[in-house]
Amino acid sequence: MHYEVALQPLTDGKVQVFEEVGRDGVKVDMLLHNNSVPDREMHNVVGTIWADGEHLIGTFKQYGVVYRERREGGRVEFDLQFPVLSKMSHSWLSAWTFRLPAPGQVAQFGAQIVSAESDYRQYRWTLVNENGKGVVRGGDDRPPGINRR
Repeated sequence: MHYEVALQPLTDGKVQVFEEVGRDGVKVDMLLHNNSVPDREMHNVVGTIWADGEHLIGTFKQYGVVYRERREGGRVEFDLQFPVLSKMSHSWLSAWTFRLPAPGQVAQFGAQIVSAESDYRQYRWTLVNENGKGVVRGGDDRPPGINRR
């Protein structure tokens, strides 16, 4: 048996105009997945998604998700909570809009997530500029000693 709640960033990397913030940027959608095998509901899913504010120009939150937003020290964090994550489901959490970093710079963002049935997961990603396109790198960043089921 393998119980896992996982987060995934999605982007096409294109720089586009976002009228909501009046700037050009790269949109990164954050998706939450129930990757349980065998399929089962996950309960009391809680976590935090964060981004360093230096390159962040906009956030778009999914309605229906319980959020608490904090901004401190140039970092933006959203605590989130799902009472139940259905079998074989995924849910859009939010979209970050980043100013494309200059070559050699990075925009950092990450997350922590856990449920009543799954291990704690920690992620760290970077958005980099590759020939004018935003490319996301990184992923699972669990600290040593955290069990993997």
